[in-house]
Amino acid sequence: MTIEQAIYFKVLLSNGYTEELLQYVNTALEAQSTLSDVVLELAYAGNDREKLISILSEYLIELKNDEIDFDGKLIDMFLAFFRRKYREENMPLDELVTVMRNCAMCYSNLWDAPNNSLWFTMYVVDECYEWGERTHFLQTLNDFLDYKKPMRFSDFCY
Repeated sequence: MTIEQAIYFKVLLSNGYTEELLQYVNTALEAQSTLSDVVLELAYAGNDREKLISILSEYLIELKNDEIDFDGKLIDMFLAFFRRKYREENMPLDELVTVMRNCAMCYSNLWDAPNNSLWFTMYVVDECYEWGERTHFLQTLNDFLDYKKPMRFSDFCY
């Protein structure tokens, strides 16, 4: 398990999404001949969300910001999750923007992440949704989800 995966799973777990991690663990159990200690611990924890979060927290305890690929691997995992929830699983738009903001808030509370436009977009997306014209918002949301093009909150304030 990479550092970015551990952060991703911890943030999702903190927001009530356990299926991603459980699927990862099940796949690892089936596919890998040698399992890391953290994957074994996660497997033994089962569906206990608090225990899963605790195991990931312990795994990440010595983590330093310069070891994390914030704007590459990590944001890509979140964007793939949001795209899947919205486009394949038909998550309502108002729910999607709430989940995006909650993930950004949880993430920034857990790590002293650099302030940049990609993470800021996740943080303000619900306000852009609320204040923006729908067609413009949908276009900028799709540009963010597909191309990592940040939203500018000022574009939505009239």
